[in-house]
Amino acid sequence: MNSITLPDSLVTQLRGYETRLRRLETLAAVAGGIVGLFATFVLLFVLDRFVDTPRWARAILTLSGGALVAWFAQGWAAHWLWNRRGPAELAKLLQRHFKSLGDRLQGVIELTETRSLAANVSPALMRAAIRQVAEESGRFDFANAVPVRPARRWALAAIVLAALTAAPFVFAPQAALNALARWLQPWAPIERYTFASIDDLPAELVVAHGEAFEIACGLKEDSVWRPQNAKARLNAAETVAKLDKDGRVVFRIAGQTQNGQLALRIGDATRAIGIRPLHRPEMKELAARVEMPGYLGYPATKVAIQGSRAEFLEGSSVRFAGKTSRALQSATMKHGDTDPVADLEGETFVTPARPAAELVGDAIFRWADKHGLTPTQPYTVQVSTVKDGEPRVDLQGVEQSIAILPNEVLKLNFTASDDYGLKSAWLGWTVRSMGEKKDDLGKGEAARTAGGQTKKELAVPTEFSPAWQNIPVDSVVELAAYAVDFLPDRKPVQSWKHTIYVLSPAKHAEHIRERMDEVLKQLDERIRDEERQLEETKALAEAKPDKPSEKSGEEIKKAEASERANQAALEKMTAEMSEVMKDALRNKDVPESTLAEWQKLKEEIEKKASPPMEKAAESLAQGAQKPGERSEKLAEAQKQQEEALAALREAAKKLNTQNENLYARNFYNRLKAAAAAEFKISEGLKALAKDTVGLKPEEIAEGKKSEFNRVAGSQDLTTKDVGSIANDMTAFIKRVPNEKYEKVQQEMQEKKIVPELNELAGFVRANLGLKSVGRAKQWGTQLEEWAKMLQKEKPPGESQGMPGEEDPELMELVVAMVRAAQAEDNIREQTDLLEGRKNANEKHTEDAKKLATQQSDLSDTVGILREKTKFGEVKPLLEKVEFLMDETAGNLRQAKTDAEVVSLQGTIIELLVPPDDKSSESQSQSQSKMQQMMQKMMAQMTKGNQPGKGNNKAPSPFAGSATEGAAGRGKGGSRSVEKGTGASDAGQWPEEFRDQLQSYFQQLDGVK
Repeated sequence: MNSITLPDSLVTQLRGYETRLRRLETLAAVAGGIVGLFATFVLLFVLDRFVDTPRWARAILTLSGGALVAWFAQGWAAHWLWNRRGPAELAKLLQRHFKSLGDRLQGVIELTETRSLAANVSPALMRAAIRQVAEESGRFDFANAVPVRPARRWALAAIVLAALTAAPFVFAPQAALNALARWLQPWAPIERYTFASIDDLPAELVVAHGEAFEIACGLKEDSVWRPQNAKARLNAAETVAKLDKDGRVVFRIAGQTQNGQLALRIGDATRAIGIRPLHRPEMKELAARVEMPGYLGYPATKVAIQGSRAEFLEGSSVRFAGKTSRALQSATMKHGDTDPVADLEGETFVTPARPAAELVGDAIFRWADKHGLTPTQPYTVQVSTVKDGEPRVDLQGVEQSIAILPNEVLKLNFTASDDYGLKSAWLGWTVRSMGEKKDDLGKGEAARTAGGQTKKELAVPTEFSPAWQNIPVDSVVELAAYAVDFLPDRKPVQSWKHTIYVLSPAKHAEHIRERMDEVLKQLDERIRDEERQLEETKALAEAKPDKPSEKSGEEIKKAEASERANQAALEKMTAEMSEVMKDALRNKDVPESTLAEWQKLKEEIEKKASPPMEKAAESLAQGAQKPGERSEKLAEAQKQQEEALAALREAAKKLNTQNENLYARNFYNRLKAAAAAEFKISEGLKALAKDTVGLKPEEIAEGKKSEFNRVAGSQDLTTKDVGSIANDMTAFIKRVPNEKYEKVQQEMQEKKIVPELNELAGFVRANLGLKSVGRAKQWGTQLEEWAKMLQKEKPPGESQGMPGEEDPELMELVVAMVRAAQAEDNIREQTDLLEGRKNANEKHTEDAKKLATQQSDLSDTVGILREKTKFGEVKPLLEKVEFLMDETAGNLRQAKTDAEVVSLQGTIIELLVPPDDKSSESQSQSQSKMQQMMQKMMAQMTKGNQPGKGNNKAPSPFAGSATEGAAGRGKGGSRSVEKGTGASDAGQWPEEFRDQLQSYFQQLDGVK
């Protein structure tokens, strides 16, 4: 650098200029920064008065203010810190103001700053030039060259904005401070201050889908501004409402189906609420968790509730468990005055456990989901309780009233059911003497079948035989099934009682005869109906030709219908005849000859009477349809009706004869039975007399008195039987005079047997044992003598067969063999029953020996049949049967009742009633004819039965079909009922048969 410098005056001037310039530019920069900051703050304050300035806008304002400060600061620093102006730069600035100086000032300054001068430059001249410029510059005030306007403008703006900024702090300090905080922290969640303060509102509101809803809001108590109106806008729909005196307002908004944003404004306060429409929560499923009563032993069960009703067992404890369509906020179940809160887990709820009895009535369920939505209506369940009902029990396989023989076996089924489990079920009975009302002969029951707490149904096949229960003849058994469930102190439930009359063969035979008499009455009715039909046909045939054809045709159709109805009644009668014969087949007191005659009569009716009646009906039908052939068809119908009528009259005549013969034969059987009864009474009195002889009536023990009364009751019953025999014999003699019958009847009257027997009963009741023993035995002997007088007497009018008819002896043989087969089948059933009770029966050996006696008696019967038959080709078969029967009897005497013995009995049945083998050519004519007759009789007499099966048994034609059906009241469905081995079900007979059966049973039972 050279040694030439600027004059001090010029340097002073330049320094003054620089100082002033720096001062004003600093002022402008500071004021500009203030303006940037205050302007953005004021703008934010103003915006917050109208809207809730979003964060991004606040951030822009804050950053803008900061950016202005930074811009002014950077400009000032660029001139005064980083690139400070030198004299040359100051000269340039001065040149802009003092143009007269031109660039001379700048030039001299540059010369002084040059490091070296050129060789041709004179320093003196340079100094002179510098002095000249300095002197010229001295005439100017460089301070005037500094620009004042920018600094003044920015300062003024800063002052104004400072005033605007200060004003809020003076007049609304809370709003100003809030705006300052929001300006300083634009991203902070600082709530905007408003002069109108609104109560807190949710950011999101869940509303019911498509349903109008309300939003309530109001001003806070400390609200500075309390405007009069409020606005709500949702989806371009705006609602204006006035605030009430408390500063509150309620907006009702139309239903929404899509999400939206609701904007609320009260004064300067605004709120944005998200609207989210959802469907109301629904009950998807409801179940009851049931704790059953302790006595049932059931585990807790879950029961789905369908509909609006629920029924629970008394004594149960119940908790309701529900599942809704959305997670829950709360759930309650209101019942009466209680409203317990349910336990919640997600969308499910569970109510507290309560006794079912406390819940009877309406249980009202209410719930709210996590959004607070509730169902349109509460869910109501009508709760009721039910008592543990009695078991339902039904006894099947036996008719309501039935008459059987002592050794018969009834195949039964009893079924029981209960809603909550059966404890046990069994078969029980009471026994009383015929004519008595009290169960004087005792009670009994079969082994009980155990159930279980989960066993709701029991179906038990069983068998009942009077002989194996030691039930005497001429007794009445009330048979029923019983069941009990697990309810404490529950009494056994009884099925409908079935009355079983255990009849002696003699009384059973008389019952058979009375039933066949009813068949005869039916046959007489059919004859009268056919006679009326014949007269009507004659009248139609003799009608005038000019009678209207259409009317005549209608009358013929009516005649046809009547003819067919009479034929159907005839077929029903023959079916009943088969039932009577099937029952008679079991009773050996009904002679084989009588059964054979009945069978022949039935076949004659079916072959000679029924077909002509059917042909007559067809002729009448053709006559009605073909007017041109009417006379001819009516004549044919008349001829066929006459043929049928002749067959019916002949059958009625023969049936009447056979019934009279059986009536006569029954007197012998009935007298024998009465004699046996008197002998039994005598033996009983003899045993009593040993213990009571010499005692006064008051000294006899009560037990012995009861035995005397029981014997007296037996005597009363025998007296009634004998009186009935005497009356019946008197009526019989009037119809069919006979010398021997008249003699017996006369002696009965002369000896006054009925009064004498009544007196005997009185002696027994008076405990006169010794006196009564002899008289009872005496009358037994007398009755037996009268029976012997009639034993060899051939009943009057007994048929010996007519030429051309089937051999009566062959028919009797067939009946005898079928009867023997049926008796063997009965023994087989008893054997099977005995084997089934073997483990529980202490008297198994004794009972087997009793059965062996039956088998031996049947073997003797077969032996007698073998000896007296005239058909030699049958004798080897009967010998084999007799041998097998004796073998079976030997097994039974050894108490052997296993499957091998039962199979042997089945072989005997097959020998007696062999299957129809048409392929055999070695049979004789009598063998073939007998086999055909036997098969035919079997088919008719066992009609409606299915082959029965037992343990290793051969199929039996005598066994009834198994009964099916469910026990329980109110359960529909048909069921087949097994045909009993006794009398047919009275409910299925014609009216006259039902009346007759009831009358007969009443006579047996001593009921008038």
